[in-house]
Amino acid sequence: MNQNKLKNAVIIFCAVMLAVNHVQVRGIKRELESLRQEYNNREVNIHNDLENVRTSLYESSNKLETLIREGQSLFSETSIDVKLQDKKMAVTMMAVPKERKSGETLVASIIVGGQVYQQEADDYDRAVLLVDMAESIKPAFVLKSSEGIRQESLDEMYTGELFTRRVETNWSLDSESSGDRNLLYAWISPANESMPLDEDVIERVELIIRDTGTVELSPSDRGSGNRSGSFSSSSSYSVEGGGSVSGRTAGPIIKIPQGDTLPARKLAEGGQSSIGYTADLSEYTNRKDGIRYEVYLTLLTKEGILYVTPDHPIASFSTVEGAQKRNSGDGVMWPDFQY
Repeated sequence: MNQNKLKNAVIIFCAVMLAVNHVQVRGIKRELESLRQEYNNREVNIHNDLENVRTSLYESSNKLETLIREGQSLFSETSIDVKLQDKKMAVTMMAVPKERKSGETLVASIIVGGQVYQQEADDYDRAVLLVDMAESIKPAFVLKSSEGIRQESLDEMYTGELFTRRVETNWSLDSESSGDRNLLYAWISPANESMPLDEDVIERVELIIRDTGTVELSPSDRGSGNRSGSFSSSSSYSVEGGGSVSGRTAGPIIKIPQGDTLPARKLAEGGQSSIGYTADLSEYTNRKDGIRYEVYLTLLTKEGILYVTPDHPIASFSTVEGAQKRNSGDGVMWPDFQY
């Protein structure tokens, strides 16, 4: 009997110890989890503090650099405006000297493709220079006198973005007759208010149809009807209003896509600020081969300036018997300065 009591006492003691141990382990786990969470929070806070310090240092560095540059600059104000004139760039340059010595003359200077253009500023410290079309220009201002010259070069400026044109496309509605269903419409408008688009200077507009070789629809899609979609090919390039090119970056490498050329017909009526064109793509949709065809657009002016959508198609399509897939959207036409 005593042995049974002893045995029961041992069992009870072990059970109590196990329970106590379990409680202690759970407490330790909770403490470890709390420490881990505290560590993570501190790590996040330290990371945020470092980011804030880095951002503050970057902003302070930029501000200091700007103050130093402005302090060292010969001019309190400079501006550059670019417009198109007879296949030339009319560059209006203005600079206000901080200090002008007696007899000093302000001269605006531009380097384009190794050639130097110079023009003496007028009484309003402005000068207009007609220079050859180019993707970039290197402007500078010179203060000349009998004692010598003082010169300040500005950052190289990329002009291609100023000459861009926007294009939006859409397919004819499915409700239209089957013959018109294969019409693609393109609406071209200026991307910059300082560079208006005059339809009288347009020589021709053409579509480039590129066979990608990729089968997008198969015979199993037969009977699925028409599917339309949209996409934007201009998201990579931001074009803002105004004629200033300060701070702009280089545009895309212009490479004219290879494919069939299809003339576009000008619409009798355009939009409020756009010019409309259309083309019939029945020759390609009637093949019903399921291949994805991409559409690009080119525009040639009478002045000899070629615009092209270089990187992205403005529309695409594929067709099989009983099914058609069409995409349209918007894009940016860039000038080809090497044309």
